Amino acid sequence: NVSDGDAEAAETAVQAPKAAPTYRLCQIDKEGQVRAQSCPPAQVPVISMAIVRHQKLVKLGARKTAIEDNLKRVVETLGDLKTLLT
Repeated sequence: NVSDGDAEAAETAVQAPKAAPTYRLCQIDKEGQVRAQSCPPAQVPVISMAIVRHQKLVKLGARKTAIEDNLKRVVETLGDLKTLLT
């Protein structure tokens, strides 16, 4: 049988304040080493959006390169076709 004092002590221990979350911004440097720096919780949404924008720009850059390569092939093919027709 648990006394009221013991139950109160157990309840107080369970309700101990939680530590604030900590975040780390990680990256890989030129040597392949992981580097991390602290990131305040208030900046996490801003950094998350910046990461999403960066990923989108990388994807668009790759798409642009693919389109340019295809366009170069079309120009070469049209040049070859023009030579054959003249």
